[in-house]
Amino acid sequence: MSPANTTTPPKRPRRRNRTILPVAAATMVAFLGMTGFLGAQMAEGKDPLIGSGKQATAQAQPKTVRKEIITRKEIIKQQAPAVSSGAGAAAPASGGSYSAPVQQSAPVQSAPAPAPSAPAPVQSGSS
Repeated sequence: MSPANTTTPPKRPRRRNRTILPVAAATMVAFLGMTGFLGAQMAEGKDPLIGSGKQATAQAQPKTVRKEIITRKEIIKQQAPAVSSGAGAAAPASGGSYSAPVQQSAPVQSAPAPAPSAPAPVQSGSS
């Protein structure tokens, strides 16, 4: 077999897809047409999802909540009776006045001591 006897198949011409340009143009026209149509509907207030625009704005009004916090502070000022420190230095008693006896507070008690801990276990030589 010599190279002259072998025939190579002829090259086929490259096939061109001529339908892609019209399909792309038709798709763009359909998309832009639908976008314009829906935009015009929304501008007129005929949006199917939210209904008319007037009802949507009526629901959006916030409710006013009034909360009042009233605090009262009363300060009562009284003069405390003078406390004497000692038995002999008492204030002179007036004719009809009565003074209440001074009460001493109870002595301060401390907390009891903690309980002693348990003794160590007994260890024997056999254990």
